Amino acid sequence: MKCNNCGAQFNSTDGVCHYCGSIYEHEVSNRQPNNDHYYSKDILNKYFTKLFNDKSIKSSNIYILSNIPEKKRNNAFKSYGANDQNTENVYLLFDSSPFGSGKTGFFITENFVYCNMNGESQSKIKNADIEIVTIKSSTLKGELYINNHYLGFFPSIGTTLKNDFHIIFEGIFKCSII
Repeated sequence: MKCNNCGAQFNSTDGVCHYCGSIYEHEVSNRQPNNDHYYSKDILNKYFTKLFNDKSIKSSNIYILSNIPEKKRNNAFKSYGANDQNTENVYLLFDSSPFGSGKTGFFITENFVYCNMNGESQSKIKNADIEIVTIKSSTLKGELYINNHYLGFFPSIGTTLKNDFHIIFEGIFKCSII
């Protein structure tokens, strides 16, 4: 089969494009709007395991799966107003805190994206409700929008971080970079 995102040929049995990391079209079509599971736990796990294993993500403040330090994970759950700490698998944590505490940024679980961008606002968005993720970037800062709702900024987005965000979000949600 052919990947709808990058055009590469793929083996349809594993569910993830090995070139760009996108979830294959036949998996995406299984999405059920307003369902607690945007993609199945299995597909999300495959996608983030692939990102972790092939080291696609280059930014030092993005942590994936078992690479997420427990203290950062716990701080994120407390700071972002998340109360499902013991029941949700955390696939990815972006730590934008100045001293690396994990208290600001965003994290992705099997059911939600939680955000606390530089203390501006706390958000909990169901994966099933996410239709588009937009990353606006300039030299000094980047801005994150989900469904055209501003979630906050992160300093010094740089090319590496912008590319990493695109890889992360494009693989599971529709994503645009401006």
